Amino acid sequence: MHRRHVGGCLFTIAMLIVPSLALSAVKEPAKEDTAHISLQKTAATKNKTKVYRVKKGDSITKIMQGMPGPTEHRYTRVKELNPRLKDINMIYPGQLIILPAEDSSEKTKEAGSPYLTRKGDSITRIIIRTLSVKNSVDVLKITKQITTLNPQIKNPDRIYPGQIIMLPEKEIAERGEDAVIPAQEEAVVAETEPLAENKTAEEEQPAAIQEKRLAVIGHVIKQMNGSFISTGSYYLPLPETGNVAIDCTAIPVAELNDGSTILIDFARRLPESMWKIIQMNWKNYSLVRPSPREDTAATLQKIINCSREYTIAKLGKPLLIGNNSRIQISPDWMITRKTPTGDSPYRQGLFFLSDLSQQLPRPLIRYAGKNGLIITEIVEGTGIANRQDGDSAFSEIPGISGASPLDITYNLLSFLGYQPTRDADVNIFDTAKDGFNLTIKAGLLLKSGDRRIVFHSKKLPQQFLDILKEGKTEVTVLADNEARRSVIEKTLRAMNIPFSSDNFSFSIPGKADKAPATVSFPALKAEREQGSLYLINFALDRDIQELLRTRWGMEIVTY
Repeated sequence: MHRRHVGGCLFTIAMLIVPSLALSAVKEPAKEDTAHISLQKTAATKNKTKVYRVKKGDSITKIMQGMPGPTEHRYTRVKELNPRLKDINMIYPGQLIILPAEDSSEKTKEAGSPYLTRKGDSITRIIIRTLSVKNSVDVLKITKQITTLNPQIKNPDRIYPGQIIMLPEKEIAERGEDAVIPAQEEAVVAETEPLAENKTAEEEQPAAIQEKRLAVIGHVIKQMNGSFISTGSYYLPLPETGNVAIDCTAIPVAELNDGSTILIDFARRLPESMWKIIQMNWKNYSLVRPSPREDTAATLQKIINCSREYTIAKLGKPLLIGNNSRIQISPDWMITRKTPTGDSPYRQGLFFLSDLSQQLPRPLIRYAGKNGLIITEIVEGTGIANRQDGDSAFSEIPGISGASPLDITYNLLSFLGYQPTRDADVNIFDTAKDGFNLTIKAGLLLKSGDRRIVFHSKKLPQQFLDILKEGKTEVTVLADNEARRSVIEKTLRAMNIPFSSDNFSFSIPGKADKAPATVSFPALKAEREQGSLYLINFALDRDIQELLRTRWGMEIVTY
């Protein structure tokens, strides 16, 4: 429905001369069919008075010394022309004052005349009352002319009593011409410095910060499958009137996939009258005017809460994602869709970081994404966090499973660094000692120091067990139908390896001792001299494996 076009002035309102427009696709207006009203830095003069912008280092005496004509009564004349000034000697850079103009036979083009604003005035009321204009489209055009004549007015909706503004001559306003001034007056404007109290929101906020702020907003919107336009022009057709071209470098536009469109007016450049016209014709449009003092989260909250389907709020309690291995994650803000579509709801978590050291590990972000949570990290004062950590080499977790309990024990002992022997002969009675020989075939035999450890699949008579024990041989019976967990526990116990069973948790530190994420999983934890070994009986996600290994140096084995 809308066509974007690169280029344009700070803010351009393009009204087509041909009035009838369909609400379908809008073609780029041809130059000869479009009247452009451009914002320019200009000042203006009139026959016997002119407006002068005070420069740095100016004093009223210095200004009057440069005035044309007779020197007598200059002070009185300047004071009479500026009744709003309580003290003519108290002037400041950027201030507009009226001075007598030199009479000259060479006439300059008259671009406008000064007007002293009164209590209750607004630009629209002045246009209607002083220039006798009532048509809403003409009001918009003349508002733009006034903005052109008065570069000190950054927001036409904000003027104050006692302010001098230049109004276009009535015939110029009716023709819809741009205001033009002689070249010698243009130099006065170029040399002046803006007043601190009159700075716009863009001036109060450095361009670099504003650019980073826009980059964050654009990234978040794109993660919501929307589009963010901050360059070129955005055209809005107005039924039976024409179309409005918005310069997206001044007023970015966010389009969400629920049909919502939000105009983001950081510098309050969109006239209220223009916004009312847009509202009348486009119900799905919203206007957001962020304050330069608010943070990015507050701006995002204003934008997203204008949408039909999406909402953003601070997270009340941590989210739990995953099954066997679970992550408890705590974003600062959560974007969700009010009416879930498909099998899973939309979720985007926003983390605001103090510095890059607080970034979440890449495997954790990938795991969250696979479980329906998009993570966006924003570094305060910098913007979207760029990843500093690369992908690490991945190797599968070793397994010790087997076809039988004895196979599992053999694999576990081998993993722990032992060398068990299969189907070993173990003497119970000896001919030289007992007069006869009796030998059993042990499933596994392991020698550890002066001890012998036997793992057998059949239960032996108690007499045999007592004899073997006297000879420092310990027997552990592993039945054919023994559960794998029981096999692991019996093996560790037989080897005198301490172990515990629990749901183990590992937290990632964050700001103010708040853990942004915690990973937890059930396991058997075996304590060895070379470190802990975690034994699990489920398939661990690849990203969680990488996270546990690279972040905490964990050794894990499956059984």
